[in-house]
Amino acid sequence: MKFLLLTLFITIVFTPLTHAQCISGDCQNGEGTYLLPSGAKYFGTFKNGEIHGFGTCKYPDGSKYEGEWENRLYEGYGTKMYADGTVRQGFWKKGLPMDETGKLAVEESLRETHKKRRHLTLKQAVYQGIAEMGMAYLLIQMEALTEAIFQWKSRRLGAI
Repeated sequence: MKFLLLTLFITIVFTPLTHAQCISGDCQNGEGTYLLPSGAKYFGTFKNGEIHGFGTCKYPDGSKYEGEWENRLYEGYGTKMYADGTVRQGFWKKGLPMDETGKLAVEESLRETHKKRRHLTLKQAVYQGIAEMGMAYLLIQMEALTEAIFQWKSRRLGAI
């Protein structure tokens, strides 16, 4: 009987730690912070209890994705920073990176194709920001690529 009670107690206490859980906010239909079983932490918008809309997810390995989501998958425009510092910026479909033509981007060699597929490392980019009249702007200059100016609005970057 004692063994049964101990087993039941351990199951009740530790089972929630192995499942995803809402830490704060509205993780049903709104904005909140969500801890996944893997240890990843998502903060952003939810729809019908699913990660959906705009948000950021930080993973235990140090990588991070910020952008659009649909049903827990990267969907739309976003930026993925890998643990090694490599950055992939662009469009995603069902969690997979797309190239300029809308086809699946093949991950053969990020180092060789970063200019063609908009991959860059943090060492190859120069970021400058300015705030004026209540608006914030970010200038990104990339080695061997053109420079781009983005407007920062409501936690999102939009090309000007």
